[in-house]
Amino acid sequence: MLQIIKSEHLKLKRTFSLKILFLMPVITAVVGIILMTGSYVQTSSYNWWYTMLLQATIAIISSGIVQKDSKIGYRAIMGFPIKPEKIWTGKALTGLILLAFTNFIFLVLMAVIGLVFEPDFTITTCILASVIITIAFAWQVPLCMFLTAKIGMFATLLINIVLSFVCIAMLSTKAGLWAVPYAIPGRLMAAVLKIHPNGIPLENIEGAAALGNTNVILPGIVISVVLCIALILITGAAFKNQEAK
Repeated sequence: MLQIIKSEHLKLKRTFSLKILFLMPVITAVVGIILMTGSYVQTSSYNWWYTMLLQATIAIISSGIVQKDSKIGYRAIMGFPIKPEKIWTGKALTGLILLAFTNFIFLVLMAVIGLVFEPDFTITTCILASVIITIAFAWQVPLCMFLTAKIGMFATLLINIVLSFVCIAMLSTKAGLWAVPYAIPGRLMAAVLKIHPNGIPLENIEGAAALGNTNVILPGIVISVVLCIALILITGAAFKNQEAK
């Protein structure tokens, strides 16, 4: 499996998919600095990151992983002396590693911003938020890989951004959010960062204090991990049956 991951990394070398790992966190931080002041730089940056920009990053990363093979045809991949499902799992794990890496870059930027501007979050809170964001969004990697193979990168990018934004904005504070995976990250971030999905601190919204209850974190993590594993297995089975184009 390690060799597959190394191979996938080499395929992505010098591609836009790797550059986006640095570019998107930097864009988020720069926009926060330009538009906000004081502690709101951190608050707004985190809000923009998990409501829209990270979803775009995931879609681009996942699409890059899949499109490299689609260019040479899947039949060539199927000819490798390795089970197709194992190849797909290696691709998904590569995507998850890159997801964790881009969140680490974002964490470093938020820590620096906290030193330069008035911090709204402690470094411990920032670390916790970044870890939970990585876990809560992990399932989108195999999903975006699968969608890219079926409908292409741009459609996948649009679907992932729109669904995430709409579900976080409209459903993450509702009781039935657990049935909608796209809504879960927004609810978990409200508990960790104490900010509403609309970007306003919970303390400034009447009746929103309950959203800061941390009891939702464990269920959210469990659901996200189980869903990620299930999607890797399901999409891996579909990849096995992929015909060459």
